[in-house]
Amino acid sequence: MKTIFIGTYYQVKTFLRIKKALFFSFIFPPFIYIIFSQIWGPSNPEYQKFLLTGIIILTVTSDSLFSVGNVIVEYYQSGLIKFFKVIPYNFNYHLISLFFSRVLIIFLSTLTLLLIAHIINHLTLTLSELIDVALGMIAGIFIFSLLGIIVAHYTKENTQNLSLTNLLFFSLIFLSDMFYPLSELNPAFVKIISINPITAILKISRGTPDLISLLIWVIFLFVIHSFFFIKKKQ
Repeated sequence: MKTIFIGTYYQVKTFLRIKKALFFSFIFPPFIYIIFSQIWGPSNPEYQKFLLTGIIILTVTSDSLFSVGNVIVEYYQSGLIKFFKVIPYNFNYHLISLFFSRVLIIFLSTLTLLLIAHIINHLTLTLSELIDVALGMIAGIFIFSLLGIIVAHYTKENTQNLSLTNLLFFSLIFLSDMFYPLSELNPAFVKIISINPITAILKISRGTPDLISLLIWVIFLFVIHSFFFIKKKQ
């Protein structure tokens, strides 16, 4: 446990030194919230909550997809993966520390966003709404970290991984009800949005969980991850 705690501390410390990562975790999400809420939500508290939960899940998706997968690719490219396999403690502890550090960063980013929403729009979520958001965040971190690892296993090169992850990320967020109810505005996208994994996460965060869709995605990603793991062992 001490090893995981120390590993998490150093992973967070390393993350905080990366200006680009800090920008997309702590500056970009509040900026998007302020702009969108002032344009479309000054007299619409319901949209402000809708937007707030969407941007929280945006942060979860971004940090989970880009952080975990990219780091693993870098380990393979730099040869660090061989080093980690011969160090005194289990490599899995290092991966757990990496995962916990991203969870901590995401929760700190969310607290920042909640504080800004309260200051700018006097928006405060109820306890039940906060629980829904927390459950959505946990589910999102799990699913998109797993998806990031799958992409990392598939690419093996940082440039390929980044390109594929970018394509996946922007497809997921723009074909979803993240910023506005796209499925209501354009019925043509309903089927696509319904199978988007972000949709299942957003529904949890907004208090209307679709557990069947979530379970299907968890099983699907586990099967693909297991396939890559078995293939790697052969």
